[in-house]
Amino acid sequence: MPRNPGVGVIVRRGAQVLLGRREKAGESVSWSVPGGTLEDGESFEQAAVRELAEETGLQAAAATVFGLGLTPVEGGGTVWTAGALAHDVTGEPQVLATHEFTELAWFDPDALPEVLFGPTRFVLDRWAGRPSAASRVAYTLEAR
Repeated sequence: MPRNPGVGVIVRRGAQVLLGRREKAGESVSWSVPGGTLEDGESFEQAAVRELAEETGLQAAAATVFGLGLTPVEGGGTVWTAGALAHDVTGEPQVLATHEFTELAWFDPDALPEVLFGPTRFVLDRWAGRPSAASRVAYTLEAR
């Protein structure tokens, strides 16, 4: 049974994307886009804007969902993850989710860290228009 649905947020600065070094208790160290699970009654777009602010302090005017995938996660189970692109982002990123990230860094999409969180791999692959081995089921939406 899938866990609560989540959203992974692509934040761009020029050609680069923002990733956080994910050091969460009970998981292997990996890199991840900002994001998290939806709250009751919240859309993927609303969750993307909220999670981005909570984890990085960045403010997005809006977010557009471009894909949805069912991705296996470490420790067992699967999660529905929507990939969302943040629009009109302001501020400088800072680590606010200290229980999850130890640092935030900008990466060129062609030079990503080797170890990515499973749902992040799916989100980045969908955003780039590549098939994703990280997801069992994937849907691409028209808006990117």
